[in-house]
Formats: sequence, C-alpha cells, structure tokens
Amino acid sequence: MTHSLHRQGTPDNLSCDFCVMCIPELGYNHLHANEKARRFLEIVLKYNPANYGVITCGNMYTHSLEAIKEALDQAPALFCVLTSEAALEGVLREVKDQDLGLSVVVAALYDMVAQICRKVGLEPHTVNHSLGIWGRTDKLPPRDILEFTTMCGHAQVSANLVSDLIKQVSKGLLTPREAAIRMAKPCVCGFFNTERAERLMQSRNS
Repeated sequence: MTHSLHRQGTPDNLSCDFCVMCIPELGYNHLHANEKARRFLEIVLKYNPANYGVITCGNMYTHSLEAIKEALDQAPALFCVLTSEAALEGVLREVKDQDLGLSVVVAALYDMVAQICRKVGLEPHTVNHSLGIWGRTDKLPPRDILEFTTMCGHAQVSANLVSDLIKQVSKGLLTPREAAIRMAKPCVCGFFNTERAERLMQSRNS
C-alpha cells in the first residue's frame, strides 16, 4: 500500500492519521471476500472513521453507505482512515478476534502503530518505509500544500484545488470543514483524512 506512505507533515499533525486497508489476494483468499470486507466495514464504522471508500466506487463524501457496500461485491477491498490511537486499537482488536482471513495494512507513524500492535497482540508481517521524494523536488508545491495533497496517494487532490480552497476559507466563503470535504471528494479510495485537513486549515487561519 505504498500510496499511503508519502504523507507529509509533522509528528503532531500526523498523530491523528491512521490509514487502514483490508484486501484479499486473488487466487488465495478471494472467495467470499466481499462478505468479510462488509464485516470489516461494520467494525470500522463503530470507530467514527474520517473517511472510507472503495476505489472502484468512491468515498463516503461522494457515495452512500449502501453504494459502497454494493461496490464491495465487485471489489472487496476497503480503505479507511481513523483519527485516534484508541480507534485503531479497537479496529485491530476486533479484526483479530473475528479472524477475517484477509490482509490488513496500516499506514501511520511507525512507533504508534508498533505500540498498538503490541497492545493488541499482533506481530506485523511486513514493514515498509518511505525513502522520501527524489528528483526535481523544486517542482513540487510548498510543504504546507503537500500536507493536504499527499493525503490522496493517487494524486487526485490537486495543489491548485487546495490553494483555492485555502483562499476561500481565509475570505470566509467556506468553513474549514466544508473545504476539507471538498478536498476529500476526488480521493476515490477514501484515504483523505478530512479531520486532519480541517485542523490544518484551522491552524492556517488562527
């Protein structure tokens, strides 16, 4: 799940950002995976996710819960983003107890994830780290814009959109929450964290 590894930010503003994906492997455990993915979604919904979605359909800000559940019949891979250590611990504990038999991937600050895994009694199978951004980094947007755009690892949230929404918030035309939701809509998989975006927006205008 490398598209979630490159989120830019500080330890403080990334401490409320936990990406979780549940996905089957074709030819190994894909049979009845849609039913298991629905059970995973039921677990996630107990912990007030900031966003969730299915990449072939869209996220909670563009589609209804029923539409997303139906999409799991065709593409049983659910993406979501949680906003607290307690929420992540709760989800992982329930997933472990239910033993869904699907791969669960978590992307967040490593030390926080490792600590939660120990509390729940899970041993990570694999750990991936981002090695940073290489190449013509001078062509990238400013760091404060990247904190928003990199929450969509598929690059569907443009820097121009973010800049425009920041201006609208500063002029009082939108609330930080409204701007965060507008940013989230193009992120089809559901990894864009609206709560974090709202906080980032508030800090810029405080």
